[in-house]
Amino acid sequence: MATGKHLWWSPSTIPGMEKDPPSYWPPGIDEGVDIHSFVLAVKTEGFDDCADGEWEDGYRKIVLTYHPNRDDEFGHACVLVRPGVWLSKWGEYSDFEHALSDLDNSEYGSKYRFLRKSVG
Repeated sequence: MATGKHLWWSPSTIPGMEKDPPSYWPPGIDEGVDIHSFVLAVKTEGFDDCADGEWEDGYRKIVLTYHPNRDDEFGHACVLVRPGVWLSKWGEYSDFEHALSDLDNSEYGSKYRFLRKSVG
């Protein structure tokens, strides 16, 4: 996940993934690959749980996807940039906009955790 001060968030425990120098993981957060570790990580940036991915003025919303059939393994993260439009990044590829339903497949996970942060 990209934030204003970090390019890529990645725990060093992901099998087969080399930790890139610009990658980041918050200190004191378990470097697990499960959704719970990722939720705790983004909460260090001021995000809190919320009910859904609907647009709310004054908030920045993100969604974390995960795989319930793989011990709740984290899948992907994206940010809501305007009503119904999410922004994602895969590796070194460019950011791209999409609908949340575009993530509905087994590759990215079938479950969602929504979080929001006040921007006002």
